[in-house]
Amino acid sequence: MGSVLDRLGEREAQARVLVERLRGEAERAAGALAAADVSLSRLVIARETVAEVLEAEPDQGIEAPGVRGAVRDVALYERIAQVFAEAGAALRPRQVCEALGMPGEARYVEAMRPKLSRLVADGVLAQVGPGLFAPAAEQVPA
Repeated sequence: MGSVLDRLGEREAQARVLVERLRGEAERAAGALAAADVSLSRLVIARETVAEVLEAEPDQGIEAPGVRGAVRDVALYERIAQVFAEAGAALRPRQVCEALGMPGEARYVEAMRPKLSRLVADGVLAQVGPGLFAPAAEQVPA
């Protein structure tokens, strides 16, 4: 009878080892499942949030004229366009600076050139010669 009890003891020990191993695997699987569930929840929330934002925004396919990732002084660009409308002729950057009441120093003139180029890209002005700009509709050469 001792040998039967010994065998049962061995089988019990093996069963305990198996149960402990499976319990450890189950705990690891439960941890992985919980992590995957959290990840899934975050992805669902992100997708829903993006969908809500895109639905709430007007059509963003068309960019505002001249906006290239930087904030622009819209009032200044309107004043520049007004200078050209009032002049009725092609102007050079220095003349635009003077018409706006800015100093005619080189740094101001050089800062004006890219602004005029942006207005050309926006279709407000046209470059009718090297350093010479005019209203786009008229393109008056000087």
